[in-house]
Amino acid sequence: MNLLKSLMITLLLCTNMVNASNFITLKLPRNVEMELPKQWHILNVDEENLIATAAESLLDLSHIDMGNTDGELKLISAMPMVKYTYASVSIASINPTLISPQEADKLSVQEIKEFFQMMLEGIKQNGSFRVIKNLGSYRETVSQLPAIGVKYIRTSTVQKDNVLTELLLVFAPKQTLRITLSYRVRDAVIWKPVIQKIKNSITVK
Repeated sequence: MNLLKSLMITLLLCTNMVNASNFITLKLPRNVEMELPKQWHILNVDEENLIATAAESLLDLSHIDMGNTDGELKLISAMPMVKYTYASVSIASINPTLISPQEADKLSVQEIKEFFQMMLEGIKQNGSFRVIKNLGSYRETVSQLPAIGVKYIRTSTVQKDNVLTELLLVFAPKQTLRITLSYRVRDAVIWKPVIQKIKNSITVK
């Protein structure tokens, strides 16, 4: 009964979350901006609770150093502050850019497919979780910049539930953004529209 009650509370908290009033604009390092739900929790920084308490509609995190990992600058990693559910977003910046926007525009469908097939094979060998299904790769535009992406379903690293993950590489003139968006499959009715709004809000100035 306690689990059912918690799930109902979570659903009520997430209802109408896609409304603009429930989001805050974040300014990140390297001229990246995005919107994030106020009920979410920023990981690995001292300001982790600022989203929930910020009085303004804009939160400037551009001065925060999240640390370098393998030559990448982590811009943000965040997830909801609610139990019994899972969703997350992370953005990393690679500088200099892996390929130019012009080169990205020339990538063929087959090249994109082969690239992500190799990437998913690497994930499978990592061992922290298992890729269950490759939902396909694609080309799209993020902040008027060329991007390539892949969606796949994987096992959860903590729970038994499956997680839908979308990985995007966005090619700007001076950097490549690696964007990872995830939510638990059985919570899609809650998190799919929220994740889509987050994705659509990402801009590179």
